[in-house]
Amino acid sequence: MKNSQKPLSIQQAVITTLAGIIKIELYSKQVPVTITNFIRYIEAGTFNTGRFYRVVRLDNDNGLPKIEVIQGSTNIEFKDFAAIPL
Repeated sequence: MKNSQKPLSIQQAVITTLAGIIKIELYSKQVPVTITNFIRYIEAGTFNTGRFYRVVRLDNDNGLPKIEVIQGSTNIEFKDFAAIPL
């Protein structure tokens, strides 16, 4: 996964998989602590060699409210960073 710079408060992360590339937008203005933490883990290589194991789409979600989510895991031990003060 690579972090690429984008203008304003939106950044983009690129996830490269065997099935292709996934681009996600990171809204640092709206959720700065979450995005800062996520970028720290990207830069530390935490998600390298990770695997996706669950995908929930609107058409296969039986719960309320409806959600869309991809869940995955890492295969390596990673550094646990200190909490970011709010």
